Amino acid sequence: MANYYNQTVVHQTIPNVCMAPIEKWFIPHIFDHEPDGGGPYFFAEEYPNSAAGVEEQLFEAIETSRGTCPELCAAVEQAIRHDRVGAVWVDLDEIGYPAIFQSIVRRHSNRLPYISIEENGTRMGRDWFGGGATLITPDTVEWIDTRLWLHERLTARGLMSETE
Repeated sequence: MANYYNQTVVHQTIPNVCMAPIEKWFIPHIFDHEPDGGGPYFFAEEYPNSAAGVEEQLFEAIETSRGTCPELCAAVEQAIRHDRVGAVWVDLDEIGYPAIFQSIVRRHSNRLPYISIEENGTRMGRDWFGGGATLITPDTVEWIDTRLWLHERLTARGLMSETE
């Protein structure tokens, strides 16, 4: 059976000084990371993680970040889940990494005016996700799916019907 991935790369290195403790906890639980100068380079070789186990450091990060990122702290607390066997985890997808990166860009637009992210789906087929790009600025989060973009362009030129 084939493995399908959603490889992702965050183009900008996020300076450590720009991240609140909750962001320093949260983002590395979503992405793989490597040191790159003054901050981590984030990427996902296979796919961004969608869940993380709850640990004491998370609660410490929430408490020390409330003044800087009150909305994110509240969202993380809302995303904590418990299962029937006693496991406790955070649903990382519920919060979403674009909102976290946008919070950083809003606070540090002079140093980090935008963050750009690329995704590459490895399951190739006519109707499957092929890739995407996200542009995060202080005011907007924009995303484009390459397959949909191509369909729109071909339809606009009369080279494909809208139902194809």
